[in-house]
Amino acid sequence: MTREEAREAAKSMLPAYLESKGIDLRRPFHCLSPSHADRHPSMSYRPRTNTVKCFGCGEHGDIFDVIRMEYGLDREDYQGIFAKTYQVLGIDVEERGCSFAKKIAPKEDFEIATGVKNKEADYTAFFNEAITHIGETDYAKRRGLSDEVIHRFRLGFVSDWKNPTIEESKRKRISSSPRLIIPTSPCSYVARDTRLRLSSRQKQYAKMKVGHVRIFNMEALSQTKRPVFVTEGEIDALSIETVGGCACALGSTAMIGTFLREVEKYSPCPPLIIALDRDAAGMRAKDNLAKGLEKLDIAYTCVNISDRYKDANDNT
Repeated sequence: MTREEAREAAKSMLPAYLESKGIDLRRPFHCLSPSHADRHPSMSYRPRTNTVKCFGCGEHGDIFDVIRMEYGLDREDYQGIFAKTYQVLGIDVEERGCSFAKKIAPKEDFEIATGVKNKEADYTAFFNEAITHIGETDYAKRRGLSDEVIHRFRLGFVSDWKNPTIEESKRKRISSSPRLIIPTSPCSYVARDTRLRLSSRQKQYAKMKVGHVRIFNMEALSQTKRPVFVTEGEIDALSIETVGGCACALGSTAMIGTFLREVEKYSPCPPLIIALDRDAAGMRAKDNLAKGLEKLDIAYTCVNISDRYKDANDNT
Protein backbone atom coordinates (compact mmCIF):
# COMPACT_ATOMS: atom_id res chain seq x y z
CA MET A 1 0.00 0.00 0.00
CA THR A 2 1.38 3.40 -0.96
CA ARG A 3 1.79 6.21 1.55
CA GLU A 4 -1.25 8.06 0.14
CA GLU A 5 -3.42 4.92 0.16
CA ALA A 6 -2.38 4.13 3.73
CA ARG A 7 -3.24 7.63 4.89
CA GLU A 8 -6.76 7.46 3.42
CA ALA A 9 -7.28 3.93 4.74
CA ALA A 10 -6.28 5.01 8.24
CA LYS A 11 -8.62 8.00 8.19
CA SER A 12 -11.54 5.79 7.16
CA MET A 13 -10.96 3.59 10.24
CA LEU A 14 -11.68 6.32 12.79
CA PRO A 15 -15.35 5.39 13.42
CA ALA A 16 -14.53 1.69 13.86
CA TYR A 17 -11.56 2.51 16.09
CA LEU A 18 -13.68 4.69 18.38
CA GLU A 19 -16.48 2.11 18.53
CA SER A 20 -13.96 -0.61 19.39
CA LYS A 21 -13.23 1.42 22.55
CA GLY A 22 -16.88 1.29 23.55
CA ILE A 23 -17.65 4.82 22.35
CA ASP A 24 -21.15 5.64 21.09
CA LEU A 25 -20.53 7.96 18.14
CA ARG A 26 -23.95 9.52 18.52
CA ARG A 27 -23.17 10.97 21.95
CA PRO A 28 -20.42 13.07 23.55
CA PHE A 29 -17.67 11.03 25.20
CA HIS A 30 -14.79 11.76 27.54
CA CYS A 31 -11.83 13.48 25.92
CA LEU A 32 -9.22 11.02 24.67
CA SER A 33 -6.33 13.24 25.71
CA PRO A 34 -4.71 11.87 28.91
CA SER A 35 -3.77 15.43 29.90
CA HIS A 36 -7.43 16.50 30.06
CA ALA A 37 -9.24 15.46 33.25
CA ASP A 38 -12.59 15.48 31.51
CA ARG A 39 -15.19 15.14 34.28
CA HIS A 40 -18.11 15.61 31.89
CA PRO A 41 -18.10 14.13 28.35
CA SER A 42 -16.93 16.98 26.14
CA MET A 43 -15.55 15.29 23.01
CA SER A 44 -17.72 14.47 20.02
CA TYR A 45 -17.36 12.63 16.75
CA ARG A 46 -18.21 14.74 13.71
CA PRO A 47 -19.30 12.46 10.84
CA ARG A 48 -19.33 15.23 8.22
CA THR A 49 -15.59 15.76 8.58
CA ASN A 50 -14.76 12.33 10.08
CA THR A 51 -12.97 13.99 12.99
CA VAL A 52 -13.30 14.43 16.75
CA LYS A 53 -13.37 17.64 18.75
CA CYS A 54 -13.21 18.36 22.47
CA PHE A 55 -15.17 21.44 23.45
CA GLY A 56 -13.42 21.47 26.80
CA CYS A 57 -9.71 21.58 25.99
CA GLY A 58 -9.92 22.24 22.26
CA GLU A 59 -8.20 19.04 21.11
CA HIS A 60 -9.45 17.99 17.70
CA GLY A 61 -8.50 16.13 14.55
CA ASP A 62 -8.61 12.88 12.61
CA ILE A 63 -7.38 9.37 13.41
CA PHE A 64 -3.76 10.53 13.46
CA ASP A 65 -4.58 13.14 16.09
CA VAL A 66 -6.50 10.57 18.15
CA ILE A 67 -3.48 8.24 18.19
CA ARG A 68 -1.21 11.20 19.01
CA MET A 69 -3.39 12.07 22.01
CA GLU A 70 -3.69 8.52 23.30
CA TYR A 71 0.02 7.74 23.09
CA GLY A 72 1.28 11.13 24.25
CA LEU A 73 3.19 11.90 21.04
CA ASP A 74 4.61 15.30 20.18
CA ARG A 75 2.29 17.01 17.69
CA GLU A 76 5.33 18.03 15.63
CA ASP A 77 6.61 14.44 15.36
CA TYR A 78 4.77 13.70 12.13
CA GLN A 79 6.76 10.59 11.20
CA GLY A 80 6.30 9.17 14.69
CA ILE A 81 2.55 9.84 14.60
CA PHE A 82 2.14 8.19 11.19
CA ALA A 83 4.27 5.21 12.24
CA LYS A 84 2.34 4.67 15.48
CA THR A 85 -1.03 5.02 13.74
CA TYR A 86 -0.16 2.46 11.07
CA GLN A 87 1.20 0.16 13.77
CA VAL A 88 -1.94 0.40 15.91
CA LEU A 89 -4.27 -0.10 12.92
CA GLY A 90 -2.17 -2.85 11.34
CA ILE A 91 -1.62 -1.02 8.04
CA ASP A 92 1.36 -1.92 5.85
CA VAL A 93 3.04 0.94 4.03
CA GLU A 94 5.69 0.26 1.44
CA GLU A 95 8.09 3.14 1.01
CA ARG A 96 11.70 3.03 -0.16
CA GLY A 97 11.90 -0.62 0.67
CA CYS A 98 10.74 -0.05 4.24
CA SER A 99 7.48 -1.10 5.82
CA PHE A 100 5.26 0.13 8.60
CA ALA A 101 3.45 -2.28 10.90
CA LYS A 102 4.78 -5.54 9.51
CA LYS A 103 4.59 -8.52 11.78
CA ILE A 104 8.14 -9.13 12.96
CA ALA A 105 9.92 -11.65 15.11
CA PRO A 106 10.72 -10.82 18.75
CA LYS A 107 13.81 -8.69 19.30
CA GLU A 108 14.25 -7.95 15.58
CA ASP A 109 14.63 -4.37 14.42
CA PHE A 110 12.10 -2.78 12.14
CA GLU A 111 12.49 0.33 10.03
CA ILE A 112 10.07 3.20 9.82
CA ALA A 113 9.95 5.47 6.78
CA THR A 114 12.64 7.78 8.14
CA GLY A 115 15.06 4.87 8.10
CA VAL A 116 15.50 5.07 11.88
CA LYS A 117 15.69 1.66 13.49
CA ASN A 118 13.84 1.05 16.72
CA LYS A 119 14.00 -2.09 18.78
CA GLU A 120 10.86 -3.59 20.24
CA ALA A 121 10.80 -3.95 23.98
CA ASP A 122 11.04 -7.51 25.27
CA TYR A 123 8.38 -8.03 27.96
CA THR A 124 9.31 -11.62 28.84
CA ALA A 125 10.59 -10.70 32.31
CA PHE A 126 7.49 -8.56 32.90
CA PHE A 127 5.24 -11.48 31.92
CA ASN A 128 7.11 -13.90 34.17
CA GLU A 129 6.65 -11.57 37.13
CA ALA A 130 2.98 -10.91 36.33
CA ILE A 131 2.27 -14.65 36.12
CA THR A 132 3.38 -15.11 39.74
CA HIS A 133 0.64 -12.67 40.84
CA ILE A 134 -2.28 -14.16 38.87
CA GLY A 135 -3.68 -15.56 42.12
CA GLU A 136 -4.16 -12.04 43.45
CA THR A 137 -7.15 -11.41 41.18
CA ASP A 138 -10.28 -13.38 40.42
CA TYR A 139 -10.95 -11.41 37.24
CA ALA A 140 -10.13 -14.26 34.83
CA LYS A 141 -12.30 -16.63 36.88
CA ARG A 142 -15.12 -14.07 36.91
CA ARG A 143 -14.93 -14.06 33.12
CA GLY A 144 -15.30 -17.86 33.15
CA LEU A 145 -11.77 -18.82 32.09
CA SER A 146 -10.40 -22.16 33.24
CA ASP A 147 -7.16 -22.66 35.15
CA GLU A 148 -5.80 -24.65 32.22
CA VAL A 149 -6.40 -21.80 29.77
CA ILE A 150 -5.09 -19.19 32.22
CA HIS A 151 -1.81 -21.10 32.51
CA ARG A 152 -1.56 -22.18 28.87
CA PHE A 153 -1.83 -18.60 27.63
CA ARG A 154 0.37 -17.29 30.48
CA LEU A 155 -2.10 -14.74 31.84
CA GLY A 156 -0.74 -12.52 34.61
CA PHE A 157 -1.73 -9.71 36.94
CA VAL A 158 -0.27 -6.32 37.88
CA SER A 159 -1.88 -4.40 40.73
CA ASP A 160 -0.48 -0.98 39.85
CA TRP A 161 -0.07 -0.90 36.06
CA LYS A 162 0.78 2.20 34.02
CA ASN A 163 1.24 2.28 30.26
CA PRO A 164 5.00 1.90 29.69
CA THR A 165 4.85 3.56 26.26
CA ILE A 166 3.88 6.96 27.67
CA GLU A 167 6.71 9.37 28.43
CA GLU A 168 7.93 9.14 32.03
CA SER A 169 7.15 12.80 32.74
CA LYS A 170 3.52 12.24 31.67
CA ARG A 171 3.20 8.84 33.35
CA LYS A 172 3.76 10.50 36.73
CA ARG A 173 0.47 12.35 36.30
CA ILE A 174 -1.48 9.20 35.44
CA SER A 175 -3.05 7.01 38.11
CA SER A 176 -2.18 3.31 38.15
CA SER A 177 -4.81 0.59 37.86
CA PRO A 178 -5.01 -3.19 38.45
CA ARG A 179 -4.69 -5.10 35.18
CA LEU A 180 -4.99 -8.61 33.79
CA ILE A 181 -2.05 -9.11 31.44
CA ILE A 182 -2.67 -11.08 28.24
CA PRO A 183 0.55 -11.67 26.26
CA THR A 184 0.15 -11.59 22.47
CA SER A 185 3.88 -12.08 21.76
CA PRO A 186 7.11 -11.64 23.75
CA CYS A 187 7.00 -7.99 22.69
CA SER A 188 3.30 -7.12 23.05
CA TYR A 189 0.35 -7.59 25.35
CA VAL A 190 -3.14 -6.50 26.34
CA ALA A 191 -3.79 -4.96 29.77
CA ARG A 192 -7.41 -5.30 30.97
CA ASP A 193 -8.68 -3.24 33.90
CA THR A 194 -9.94 -5.68 36.55
CA ARG A 195 -11.99 -3.30 38.69
CA LEU A 196 -15.66 -4.14 39.10
CA ARG A 197 -16.91 -0.59 38.69
CA LEU A 198 -15.43 1.83 36.20
CA SER A 199 -16.36 5.39 35.38
CA SER A 200 -17.25 6.16 31.77
CA ARG A 201 -13.78 7.67 31.29
CA GLN A 202 -12.06 4.65 32.83
CA LYS A 203 -14.04 2.38 30.50
CA GLN A 204 -12.42 4.13 27.54
CA TYR A 205 -9.04 2.88 28.76
CA ALA A 206 -10.19 -0.45 30.22
CA LYS A 207 -8.42 -2.34 27.43
CA MET A 208 -4.96 -1.08 26.52
CA LYS A 209 -2.56 -2.59 23.99
CA VAL A 210 1.19 -2.34 24.46
CA GLY A 211 3.77 -3.08 21.78
CA HIS A 212 3.54 -3.86 18.09
CA VAL A 213 0.00 -4.95 17.22
CA ARG A 214 -0.41 -8.70 16.84
CA ILE A 215 -3.43 -10.92 16.38
CA PHE A 216 -3.95 -13.11 19.43
CA ASN A 217 -3.31 -16.85 19.01
CA MET A 218 -2.91 -16.63 15.23
CA GLU A 219 -0.79 -19.78 15.46
CA ALA A 220 -3.98 -21.76 16.11
CA LEU A 221 -4.45 -21.88 12.34
CA SER A 222 -1.32 -24.01 11.96
CA GLN A 223 -1.96 -26.22 14.98
CA THR A 224 -5.28 -27.78 14.06
CA LYS A 225 -7.38 -28.97 11.16
CA ARG A 226 -10.53 -28.23 13.11
CA PRO A 227 -12.54 -25.04 12.41
CA VAL A 228 -11.08 -21.98 14.13
CA PHE A 229 -13.28 -19.25 15.60
CA VAL A 230 -12.34 -15.67 14.77
CA THR A 231 -13.44 -13.32 17.55
CA GLU A 232 -12.89 -9.65 18.17
CA GLY A 233 -11.69 -9.69 21.77
CA GLU A 234 -8.90 -11.76 23.31
CA ILE A 235 -11.07 -12.86 26.23
CA ASP A 236 -13.74 -14.02 23.77
CA ALA A 237 -11.13 -16.27 22.16
CA LEU A 238 -9.99 -17.51 25.58
CA SER A 239 -13.60 -18.35 26.45
CA ILE A 240 -13.91 -20.52 23.36
CA GLU A 241 -10.61 -22.23 24.19
CA THR A 242 -11.96 -22.87 27.70
CA VAL A 243 -14.88 -24.91 26.36
CA GLY A 244 -12.65 -26.92 24.04
CA GLY A 245 -12.73 -24.90 20.83
CA CYS A 246 -9.94 -23.27 18.85
CA ALA A 247 -9.95 -19.50 18.49
CA CYS A 248 -7.92 -16.44 17.59
CA ALA A 249 -8.81 -12.78 18.17
CA LEU A 250 -8.45 -9.72 15.96
CA GLY A 251 -8.19 -7.41 18.96
CA SER A 252 -9.91 -4.68 16.97
CA THR A 253 -12.12 -4.40 13.90
CA ALA A 254 -9.35 -2.25 12.42
CA MET A 255 -7.22 -5.42 12.10
CA ILE A 256 -9.25 -7.04 9.30
CA GLY A 257 -6.65 -6.20 6.64
CA THR A 258 -3.80 -7.54 8.74
CA PHE A 259 -5.70 -10.75 9.49
CA LEU A 260 -6.40 -11.39 5.80
CA ARG A 261 -2.75 -10.89 4.92
CA GLU A 262 -1.71 -13.31 7.65
CA VAL A 263 -4.33 -15.96 6.94
CA GLU A 264 -3.29 -16.01 3.28
CA LYS A 265 0.02 -17.51 4.41
CA TYR A 266 -1.66 -20.63 5.83
CA SER A 267 -2.12 -23.38 3.26
CA PRO A 268 -4.25 -25.28 3.67
CA CYS A 269 -6.16 -23.03 6.05
CA PRO A 270 -8.68 -24.68 8.38
CA PRO A 271 -12.29 -23.51 8.00
CA LEU A 272 -12.97 -20.28 9.86
CA ILE A 273 -15.98 -19.41 11.99
CA ILE A 274 -16.55 -15.66 12.13
CA ALA A 275 -17.95 -14.72 15.55
CA LEU A 276 -17.34 -10.99 15.93
CA ASP A 277 -19.13 -8.62 18.31
CA ARG A 278 -22.79 -7.94 17.64
CA ASP A 279 -22.46 -4.16 17.64
CA ALA A 280 -22.37 -1.87 14.60
CA ALA A 281 -18.59 -2.04 14.23
CA GLY A 282 -18.59 -5.82 14.57
CA MET A 283 -21.29 -6.30 11.96
CA ARG A 284 -19.44 -4.11 9.46
CA ALA A 285 -16.21 -5.97 10.17
CA LYS A 286 -17.95 -9.33 9.70
CA ASP A 287 -19.06 -8.33 6.20
CA ASN A 288 -15.60 -7.04 5.28
CA LEU A 289 -13.90 -10.15 6.62
CA ALA A 290 -16.31 -12.42 4.76
CA LYS A 291 -15.64 -10.60 1.47
CA GLY A 292 -11.89 -10.89 2.01
CA LEU A 293 -12.06 -14.61 2.76
CA GLU A 294 -14.16 -15.20 -0.34
CA LYS A 295 -11.48 -13.54 -2.47
CA LEU A 296 -8.87 -15.82 -0.91
CA ASP A 297 -11.14 -18.85 -1.47
CA ILE A 298 -10.99 -19.76 2.24
CA ALA A 299 -13.93 -21.66 3.70
CA TYR A 300 -15.83 -19.80 6.41
CA THR A 301 -19.18 -19.45 8.10
CA CYS A 302 -20.68 -16.64 10.17
CA VAL A 303 -22.33 -17.51 13.47
CA ASN A 304 -23.98 -15.81 16.42
CA ILE A 305 -22.64 -17.55 19.51
CA SER A 306 -23.53 -14.75 21.93
CA ASP A 307 -27.32 -14.85 21.50
CA ARG A 308 -28.64 -11.42 22.51
CA TYR A 309 -25.36 -10.31 24.10
CA LYS A 310 -22.60 -8.20 22.58
CA ASP A 311 -19.92 -10.88 22.37
CA ALA A 312 -18.92 -14.38 23.46
CA ASN A 313 -17.90 -13.20 26.92
CA ASP A 314 -20.27 -10.34 27.63
CA ASN A 315 -20.41 -10.11 31.42
CA THR A 316 -22.56 -6.98 31.58
